[in-house]
Amino acid sequence: MTHRSKPRFSQRHQRGLSLVEIMVALLLGAIITVGIVNMFTANRATYQVNMGQARLQENGRFAMDFVTASMRNAGYMGCSSRVPEINNVVIPAGGNNESPPAFAFDLRNAISGHRKLSASDWEPDLVDLPAAIPVADIPVGTDVLILRYATGEDVRYHGHHPSQAAVSRADLPPNCGPQNNDPCPGFEQGDVLVVSDCQSAVVFMVTNRTPQENQNRLNINHNTGSVVGGFKNADKPFMVVGELSDDASFLSIRSEIFYVAPGAAADNTTGLPLALWRSTGGATPVELVEGIEAMTLLYGEDTTGDRTPNVYRTIDEVGNPENIVTVRVTLRANSVNAVTGQGDGLLRRDFTKTVAIRNRI
Repeated sequence: MTHRSKPRFSQRHQRGLSLVEIMVALLLGAIITVGIVNMFTANRATYQVNMGQARLQENGRFAMDFVTASMRNAGYMGCSSRVPEINNVVIPAGGNNESPPAFAFDLRNAISGHRKLSASDWEPDLVDLPAAIPVADIPVGTDVLILRYATGEDVRYHGHHPSQAAVSRADLPPNCGPQNNDPCPGFEQGDVLVVSDCQSAVVFMVTNRTPQENQNRLNINHNTGSVVGGFKNADKPFMVVGELSDDASFLSIRSEIFYVAPGAAADNTTGLPLALWRSTGGATPVELVEGIEAMTLLYGEDTTGDRTPNVYRTIDEVGNPENIVTVRVTLRANSVNAVTGQGDGLLRRDFTKTVAIRNRI
């Protein structure tokens, strides 16, 4: 009888790794770790660039929308556009009765601007910008855009004081009155209005307003000498000739100044990034869109009278501002934060659009 011998198993167990095995394991681990770190870094860099591009495009689009929407309204005056002469009684706060009308509310000058050529050189010269505009902070080579137009719903006029500018009577504006907490937008202290019956027109500033006994009407005071926001009404007759007819109505006058200057919020690279700002009616400017570092304008001038542009010029080269019928706007936007390793790390792109001044074509 044959007996098979049983296999004998070693009773020894592995008690550790050799130095060579440890070194190989460490090398493989390091290679895998470096690969993971590189992949994470590349993905993070791609994400930052994509986010920078998205922010850049968003900044450029919003800024262009702000500027072009107001530009299309430039020169709108309602039926005042058919009036041979508008009696503008609004003058700068420091002016006298012989002072020219306040530049900010001169409806005949619907669109204008300035270009900064150097730290102290502007074309045309700066003589009319409100003190609130930080002209020293505006970058060299960029433009300042000034627009003026009438806006709002027609509010019926019911007469005025027969001598000097004092009080006009009007219907309550839409959504205005005690039942709406009396907001009366466009008819508040410091607002500038134009009242016209399509044959005569007057531009004046609201110094205050009071309710009438008739709850559907409003007393709009435009006293002379009362300074509001750097402007006042001149001490001269409200009407030059005759009276406004019963079908006259009010519109608000809006003046807007667009410019580029350092913004209010810091970024991760340059401190205070440049931004697009707007001042309305000479009031304190408001930052609209950050990441806008330049605004340049070319004005399309009609030189033949056919209401189409024949030549595009910078503002200092325009022959007659009343012949401006289009404006070519170029805004340079950036990503605000550094997202690349080149230069200052910012992405940049120019956005250009040609806008027709529809009240002139």
